[in-house]
Amino acid sequence: MWQCPKCNREFAKTNQDHYCGKIETIDQYISEQTEEVQPILKKIREVIRIAAPDATEKMSWQMPTFWQGENLIHFAAFKKHISIFPGGEASTVFADKLIEYKTSKGTIQFPLNKPIPYDLIKEITQWRVAQVTGELITSPASTKNLDWHLAGYEQDLDRYDWGDSDKPKGREQL
Repeated sequence: MWQCPKCNREFAKTNQDHYCGKIETIDQYISEQTEEVQPILKKIREVIRIAAPDATEKMSWQMPTFWQGENLIHFAAFKKHISIFPGGEASTVFADKLIEYKTSKGTIQFPLNKPIPYDLIKEITQWRVAQVTGELITSPASTKNLDWHLAGYEQDLDRYDWGDSDKPKGREQL
């Protein structure tokens, strides 16, 4: 274990890159990043603000966070990419639009050497707002949201061999 001489935090790697202080605001977080990344983070923040106008900004897990009854979405800068953290289901729901990006449960990475897909970030944020507010499933007028929800459900159903039993209903049977 290596201990930082400034903040006394312990890390597995010697000379682990980290921030020693506590970041209190999103403005402070952005100002602590490189000059090249700051405009990208500002634009992501603005896109999320537009997509989630009722959300509150805060810092959570040392990352810029938008809160709307729960953590809606986080974003953070790394050495070679920007990540958004919209929760576990997003990478499944948006799988077809995330093919060229690295994803894991709850995390989507956008490499800094490619254009940042701001429209996709907006769409994911709007989906999270609908999910958090209950509009995702309960709003029959929003068939696009229903399609997102059912697409993941149908993919799960297709993974199993149902044998003689009836496969549960998919979109075409609803």
